[in-house]
Parts: sequence; C-alpha cells; structure tokens
Amino acid sequence: MSRRATFILVLLCFGLSARAELFTRSKKIYRQGSDTWVKITPGNKKLQPFDHPHQFTEEAMERYLAAIRYFRPSLPLLTGKKGSEWDLLTAEESARIAPYLVKALAQAGPGEWVDFSIGVYRGGTLLGTFRQSDGVMFVKNGELNLAFRNLSLRKSPGDASTAFDPTRSYDSQVRIAPGPGQQLKQTTTPKGKTSEEINWVIMSAAEPPLLRPAAQPETESKEAGPAPAPAPASARERLKELKQLYDDGLISREEYEKKREEILKQL
Repeated sequence: MSRRATFILVLLCFGLSARAELFTRSKKIYRQGSDTWVKITPGNKKLQPFDHPHQFTEEAMERYLAAIRYFRPSLPLLTGKKGSEWDLLTAEESARIAPYLVKALAQAGPGEWVDFSIGVYRGGTLLGTFRQSDGVMFVKNGELNLAFRNLSLRKSPGDASTAFDPTRSYDSQVRIAPGPGQQLKQTTTPKGKTSEEINWVIMSAAEPPLLRPAAQPETESKEAGPAPAPAPASARERLKELKQLYDDGLISREEYEKKREEILKQL
C-alpha cells in the first residue's frame, strides 16, 4: 500500500472514530418534552474520577431532592439580601424524576455524570408560570453533589435552555439555601481566598439529610400578577438548541428534521 493510501486510511479511521465519539458522548435515560430529561454525559475532567457507578434507592433519592431549598431575592437589582426561601420540588415531583436519576447514577462511569432537568407548573390557571430547574449530579469522595444551571427559572414550555457546565460558572442571584446535612461547595482562589458556590450543594451519599418543615414551592402572588413571559428565542437559537438535542440523542433524526422544517417555515 502506498504512503498516500495509508495516510488517507488513517484519516478515514480517525474521522469515523470521532464521529462515533460524537454520537456516544451522552446516553438518554429519560425524556419528557424538551424541558424534562435525565441523561449521562462526560463530566468536568478536573473533577474526575467520580464514585460511579453508585447505587441509591429511589426513596433515598426522593429525600435528597425534597431536601433542596433555594432563596430568591425580592429586590435582586439592589442588595439581594431580602427575599424568601422555597422548596425546589414537591414530593410528587421528586418521586417523578428520582427513579431515572437512580438508574443513571447506577450506569454512569468514573468519567461521567448525570445531566438532568425537570419542568413544572407553579400557581393557578391564570396566574401560574412554568419553571425549570436543571444541572448536573455526581458522587465524589462519598458525597452527592448537585450543581444547578437554573433554580426554578421562569420560562415558557419549549423555550431554549442554555447548556453549560454549572461547576464552572453560574450567573444568578437565586441561590441554594442549605439546611442540616447540606453545605455549599467551597472554592479557594490561588490567593487563598475562600468563597461559596451558591448553585452547588453537597450532601452525604450514605444518608439523605433530614427534611425541614415544608416551605412549599414558589408560586405567583395575585398582587404581583403573572411573571412577564421571556422574550421568544430567535430562529438561530431554536435551531442551535434543536441540533444540540439531536446530538445528545434526546430526539430522533425524524423528529429533528420535522422540527427543523417547522422553524425554517416561520422565517
């Protein structure tokens, strides 16, 4: 075989390998619409290896989720110190997604974590809003870590969600309100300054924390009226999000092509 032919063959094999890696970088465990999912994806390499696979019971996972509470400032543009604490999920919502998180953590490898999202509706028929909470989950050094991208984000069903690594960055004043058996991730800068990651909560993987008295999920008040609807995503953003869903294996080729045509027809 000539050197040119050998070179082309090597490039071809490399391309096929890269393509295979592209379509196997995530594994779908559960999906409901475009706002609720559980999938296994490659985790932050700086945090690896994880204690995966890891076994949890569904009951324990429900307790972990039910124990999470967040704080939303009432005046986020000012000090952000005054506000209210709310339960992230109800018992029913925790029970709905817990089995899939348990399944995903039992299948994940040392270099993979669980990417999840759950969309819920808060409030009455006229004053309610749709909310999404999403992030990543992993076990490290005997501790269960949950790092959130969004905490009860007000949005409309089907709106594009921003995909990024929440262990690297977070841009919101809405923050985890840790209780007994919970702590925020501590980060130390090269200069020795320590800070808390307000979107990242850590709990013992051996025992779920004790539940606090229910704060109830956040809803819209009649005085405040419904939250303003977010600006609709552009066609470019919707196409990018659609392609991301397809690349992550969350929708089929047929679903991708059909939805893509619908978006293009609206231009």
